[in-house]
Order: sequence, then structure tokens, then C-alpha cells
Amino acid sequence: KDAFIEGFVRLVPTGANKDKAVPLTMPYMGYLGDWTKPKNIDPAPWSDGVFVGYTVLWDDVSEVPLGYDRMTNSFNLDHMTISPNTFAPGVYPSFQVLRNLKET
Repeated sequence: KDAFIEGFVRLVPTGANKDKAVPLTMPYMGYLGDWTKPKNIDPAPWSDGVFVGYTVLWDDVSEVPLGYDRMTNSFNLDHMTISPNTFAPGVYPSFQVLRNLKET
């Protein structure tokens, strides 16, 4: 419950004229549960319930989010800092929208 579902339905001809028809395979996708229950915006990657993990802060220099440690493949919140003395012009946020939004 409260999860995306997907799969395929295969229709195979039967009966007297089955040699004149071809089998059909149709994909389906949907959501099982209350569509309004899940969050619209993916939480930060160090939080619980992360789906994509792109709700982070970036600077204009490095290719990894602020606080990300490549050695441990995890976030260290104590290292999520910026300096007013840097040559980088600043930081910018990114976030992942999980479905269409009318309001946040």
C-alpha cells in the first residue's frame, strides 16, 4: 500500500481463430494507496524516506553536494559549510519533485 506499481498484462489469443491473431503485451503503471499521502518534495539524503536524494546544497566549484564525503559515500553534516572568503560566488539549492505540484 502507498507504493507505485507497474507490470505487464499479456493477452494470448485462444479459440478457433487463434492462429490468425497475435499475442499482445501491454504495460501498466499506477499508484496503490492515497495519492495525497506521500510528500511532494524528496527529503534530504541524510533523512529517512529518501527516494532520489537530490535535495541538497551545491557550490559552484565542486561536483558534489556540500557535506558529502566521497571516502565514506555519506554526508557529514558538520562539514556542510561555506566561507565568505571563497572565490566561489555562493551556493545554490536543488530539490527533487516526486510528482506534479499545484502547491507546496
